[in-house]
Amino acid sequence: WKYHGQNQPGGIEFFSKSFIDLINWLFNFDHTTRPSLSEIKEHEWYNGPVATKDEITEEFTKRQAMLDQCSDDAVPETD
Repeated sequence: WKYHGQNQPGGIEFFSKSFIDLINWLFNFDHTTRPSLSEIKEHEWYNGPVATKDEITEEFTKRQAMLDQCSDDAVPETD
């Protein structure tokens, strides 16, 4: 998780403990201990808060602006 948190704001703290718990459970090496669909649906993270449409739109607008800026910086201007 340290690797995945390297480029996230707050590092590994970017991921909630319940998210890490669910993902680790899903990818458990022993397939017999992986959660069923009903267990996933009962998990704390699955039932946690959900962003509103406006929050998602705002976030993706910010991300697009960052990508546009990076793209503008990477292309030299020509006359």
